[in-house]
Amino acid sequence: MSRLSRFLEIATNSAVLVLCLLIGSVLIRNWLVAPPSSQSSRQIVIGSKLDITGVAWASEPKTIVLGLSTQCHFCSESTPFYARLMKAASEKHRRTIAVFPQNADESSKYLSSKQLQFDKVVSAPLDSIHVNGTPTLLIVDSSGKIRSAWVGKLQRQSEDEILASL
Repeated sequence: MSRLSRFLEIATNSAVLVLCLLIGSVLIRNWLVAPPSSQSSRQIVIGSKLDITGVAWASEPKTIVLGLSTQCHFCSESTPFYARLMKAASEKHRRTIAVFPQNADESSKYLSSKQLQFDKVVSAPLDSIHVNGTPTLLIVDSSGKIRSAWVGKLQRQSEDEILASL
C-alpha cells in the first residue's frame, strides 16, 4: 500500500509540475513576448471594402489613400517619395486622399509645410480605414476595395513598385 501511495504522490506532483510549466509558458508567450494590442483587431485585408465619407470610388479606376499623422517621423522622412508619388498620380490622373487622425487645420498646415497637395484631405480615426500605423499607403479600386497595401517607411524597391502599379 505504501508503494502505491508513493507512486500516486510522485505521479500527482509530476502532473502538477507539468501543468504549471505549461500555464507559465502560455502566460509568458501571450503577455510578455507579444503583449496583446487593441489595435491588432483591425488589420488591412486585401479585398476588403474601404468606406470614406464623401468618396465615390466608382469615379476613378484607382485611388491612392495615405494614412498619415502629423506626429509621425516616418511620414516626414517619406516626404520625398510622397512628392514623387503625387507627381506620378497627377500624370496618370489618379486620385489621392490623405487621412489624418488630427483635425483638418493641423493636417493642412502639415501638408503645406511638406509641399504636398492631395485631392482630398480627411480627418478621421485611422482605424476607420483599417490602418494601425503610419504611414500606410493603400491602392483602392473603383469598387472601394483595397488592392494593395504598404505600411511604414518604404525601401526604394517598394517605392518603385508602387509607382509602377499606378
